[in-house]
Amino acid sequence: MDGSGIQIDDEEASTSSWESTDSDESYIAYERLPVETFRRIERNDDSLRSLNIEPYHPNRIPPPENWVALGRNLGRNSHMKNLTITTGCIDWEADGIASKENMEAFCSGLSQNRSLEFLQFDHFNFQQVRLETLHPFVMQNNCLVDLQLHSSGLCTRDIERLSSAFSQRNNPSSIKSIGIGGETINDDSVEAIVELCSWCPRLRKLDLDFSKIGSQGCNALDLLLQHQNPKLRCLSIKHNKLGNEGALVLATALINNKSLKRLGLREEKNFVWRGVSKKS
Repeated sequence: MDGSGIQIDDEEASTSSWESTDSDESYIAYERLPVETFRRIERNDDSLRSLNIEPYHPNRIPPPENWVALGRNLGRNSHMKNLTITTGCIDWEADGIASKENMEAFCSGLSQNRSLEFLQFDHFNFQQVRLETLHPFVMQNNCLVDLQLHSSGLCTRDIERLSSAFSQRNNPSSIKSIGIGGETINDDSVEAIVELCSWCPRLRKLDLDFSKIGSQGCNALDLLLQHQNPKLRCLSIKHNKLGNEGALVLATALINNKSLKRLGLREEKNFVWRGVSKKS
């Protein structure tokens, strides 16, 4: 913790996503998408609150009709609170199971959901699937608290369009946590991310880990830390390309920031900040 009361977090300990759901929720992690799970989602089973799809093995990837049906059923479901989709093992170029048509049909169905509070896409290829397909979900789901888009091929234009969708949210104050990270997130992306955050007046956590943000991107974050989002409590920018220049920009921005309580950093180099000393 530095002199301003901000905790500098440079460890690999995971930072949990915003938690807002009931403690009695059901958690289902499945590989071959059991028929009974589909039935529970389709009949709007109020005991099924969380769903985690992590097909890490190619033989466990849901078949095409399951993706389409899952999206449609989730769109109609009113009790699901948490949904995580991880598709890291899929060969998007060769695998017909994860074709653009199938995955867009999944997202189109999901976009009708109005109950999810937490939605995470991890290694979901939004270079193949249009992110705009989910815009109705972003604009009209008044329950959404936490949106995580990690290593999903987002470009600056995608984030700009997502920001436009956020500007039209019926309930902007519900958003407490946003995560946008990955190899395609760089300095050019940060201004669009800051603009997106400006539409979330009660945002408390922003996760930009495992991106390629450098000193230029830190200049854009300066606006976020000094003038916007007075409710922001946690900023995580681990495994980026900040360098000493970028770190100094952030340190200067934090001098007058009274709200931030946790700053997540991890780099290859040692930093010496104005008022903050950090060693990797």
